[in-house]
Amino acid sequence: MLGRRCRLPAILLLALVWLAAAGSAAAQDVPRLPDEVTDGAELLDGREDEVRDALAAVRDRVQLFVLTTGTTGGIPITDFADEVAASNSLGGDDALLVVAIDDRAYALWVANALPGVSDADIAAINRDVIEPRLAEGDFAGAAIDAAAALAQATADEPGPAGEPPPVPPSRTDPVPEPDDTSATGRVSRTPWVLAAVVIAFLAAAGWSRVQQRRGRRRNAEERDRRLGELARLANARLVASDEAVREAATELGFAEAQFHADDVAPLREALAQARTQLHDAFERRQRLDDDVPETPEQRQAMLQEIVALTERIDRTLAAEYARLADLRKLEERAPRLLDELAVALTAATTRRDGADELHAELVVSPTAVQATRGNLVEADKRLQAARRELDVGASALQEQDRSGAARAARGAQVELAAATELVAAVERAAAEVDEARRGIDDALVAAASAVDRAAAALPGAPTPADGPTDAPGAPAASPPAPPPPPSPASLLDEARFLLAEARSFRETDIVRGYELASSAQAAANQAEALVRAAHERRERDLAAATAALQSARAVHDRAADYLATRREGVGREARTRLQEAERHLEVAIAALEGDPASAAAHARTAEQLANEAYRLAQRDFDQYDQFRGPFGRGPFGGRGGSTIVIGGFPIPLGGSGRRGGGWGGSAWGSPGGGRSFGGGFGGGGFGGGRSGGGGFGGGRSGGGRF
Repeated sequence: MLGRRCRLPAILLLALVWLAAAGSAAAQDVPRLPDEVTDGAELLDGREDEVRDALAAVRDRVQLFVLTTGTTGGIPITDFADEVAASNSLGGDDALLVVAIDDRAYALWVANALPGVSDADIAAINRDVIEPRLAEGDFAGAAIDAAAALAQATADEPGPAGEPPPVPPSRTDPVPEPDDTSATGRVSRTPWVLAAVVIAFLAAAGWSRVQQRRGRRRNAEERDRRLGELARLANARLVASDEAVREAATELGFAEAQFHADDVAPLREALAQARTQLHDAFERRQRLDDDVPETPEQRQAMLQEIVALTERIDRTLAAEYARLADLRKLEERAPRLLDELAVALTAATTRRDGADELHAELVVSPTAVQATRGNLVEADKRLQAARRELDVGASALQEQDRSGAARAARGAQVELAAATELVAAVERAAAEVDEARRGIDDALVAAASAVDRAAAALPGAPTPADGPTDAPGAPAASPPAPPPPPSPASLLDEARFLLAEARSFRETDIVRGYELASSAQAAANQAEALVRAAHERRERDLAAATAALQSARAVHDRAADYLATRREGVGREARTRLQEAERHLEVAIAALEGDPASAAAHARTAEQLANEAYRLAQRDFDQYDQFRGPFGRGPFGGRGGSTIVIGGFPIPLGGSGRRGGGWGGSAWGSPGGGRSFGGGFGGGGFGGGRSGGGGFGGGRSGGGRF
């Protein structure tokens, strides 16, 4: 019998644990608060640090915890806040703000021990601080402002002096005598306590394992996403570069057997450089493979270095392979190329002989002479070197040395190209002298005409291209501003100076004079173009300002006519807007000719103010008209009573109107169907806490959805 009695609590305990575990699987998990900000729904939009700073600033008065979640799983928001506070052992000077975005609901929980925060304070903070922010979607701002409001409430410390802080309610039930029945009750509660402990332990262990697995999976996925492709690329390029270096060593042996040592030397140097770079790349790969772990950032940097080294190896070897391919092609066509170069040498020599006469014509321009000084002497040296290379190539062909013939042909090509360019420079200088001799007079006339046109357009010209200026006190931009464009006046001065210089060089340096005349014409044309552009811009601004002024006048006249015919029912705001509109109109009219852009801005402002005045006047008169009697005899149908209008509402001052009737159903009377606005916040709590909240965004409804 005793054994069965001992086994019964154990069986009941196991059944209780199973039932509690099954029930907890379907219940909504109560979130844990690892720190003051738990953004489970990701609503703070990267402003977590800003919220944490705001909470830290008031921590000496109140420690506010912020929790965002998707849903409470059907649990009322205030009950959910109580459960979160209880699960996380909040109390003392703690407070908790919970926002459930999918439910469009929130709750503010405040511990009873927090001094100075009453239920009325919680309701005011919900209504005036939290709800407006949440309705705007500013979740971080709601948390920041709630922390400041709670700190202010604790600083105010309302309540009579000496009032004791709230304490948890005491039990009023009589304490049972310690008899056998109470002992049995205590024994019967033991399985429940043990079950709760076991459930909590298993839940915590399971949650920890789930979080660890999730964390490892996320880290592995992130590493693979960020480094996987880079690692595969680096490994493939490393193997390919190793093969390329080995093939280059083989190619070097072939090249040494085929070409002259001077032709092979660049390939030997490139191969040595590639081997050094390959060693560096493999050294980094070895460091990645050893037992010393690297951070993900270090691994990424080392993989990128491997890729960069292998790319340099590829470029170096590819350039040498291309050079060797050109050498092989040159060897194949060396006999024919030498014949072609002999013909080209004859033509270049003839061209050089004709350049003596052209060079003699350059004496009229010291500028041209200086640019070609020594060209013909150097061309003679290059032609002589080309002849020697051709002789060497011919001898190499007789000895069946195609490699030597190819080198000689390449040398002759270089010398012929240099000689040809030196002679061509003399020919170009002679052509410039001939062009200047034929065109300088016309250029001087054209430049003088352009200067005269620019000078005629300049007087009274508007300022060109004035950009928008910064407002006073505005911070300067960090990058330096580009230099301002030249003004028409400075360009005109430059054109006049260049024209005078061109005339002075007319006889002494015809090429220089021709260049200066062209520059003078260009400067004068630019000055004239700037003046014309400024005139055109001013005309456009003037047309825009005129149109804006006409529109503003029409809107102003409409508002002024409306107010003049209904002035007894129009209040202060509409009159103020209309007066401001008139002031801006006057400023726009005064600035129209001198500053069209400013006039247009004032006209647009006047139009906005006039529209606002018209809207306010309509609102005031509509409200005023509702209080007038059916025959317009005063606001209440009386006769002879005087009234004033304040903000569109008529206020009776007394008089001899009919008595009686009372205020009836007005907003001020006592009897009558007046309106009232109310609302509240959810109550409840645990262990000395209280919470208030509701769906946000419904104005003064006390709760709802947004």
